[in-house]
Amino acid sequence: MDGTEVDQLTVDGVGSIAHLLPKSRGRCGIYELTSADGERYVGQAVDVVARFGMHRRKWHDIVEIAFRRVPRDRLDDEEREQIRRRESAGVRLRNVVHTAGRLGAAELDRVLPPPRQQRWLAGHEPCPIPLALGEGDPPSRDPRRAEGDLELRRWGGGGSAHDVLRWT
Repeated sequence: MDGTEVDQLTVDGVGSIAHLLPKSRGRCGIYELTSADGERYVGQAVDVVARFGMHRRKWHDIVEIAFRRVPRDRLDDEEREQIRRRESAGVRLRNVVHTAGRLGAAELDRVLPPPRQQRWLAGHEPCPIPLALGEGDPPSRDPRRAEGDLELRRWGGGGSAHDVLRWT
């Protein structure tokens, strides 16, 4: 992490970090978790001790936390900047929000190889996944979307729109 003083703490097997970060020094700031496989997660917290507890319940492989105190009104900007710095450095992030794109395999990659996804997103080829309304998918009642529903029905293909769109 860049900037002011950073607390770098080894937390492998630790359930709480309350004893490592006293309330008297402040617990509001930007943190970066490191997992056993080297992946990172950048986040913000008004109380990093409470936030760490939430992450620990989800990810049991956290081995380190770096914490930098930041005023509450600067949290959003500082978090985005730290994510940008990590992405620029090629660090694998677990973050989904504020990233240029999640690194690593996504569920869609199993069905559609990333190069074809990029061509599709750039507008160089039509949607490569067959979208069709299934028997259980009611047409939209919103007149602005009804035309799109009819187009999906004409297009046909396997699977319902719901099945495909739940992956996004």
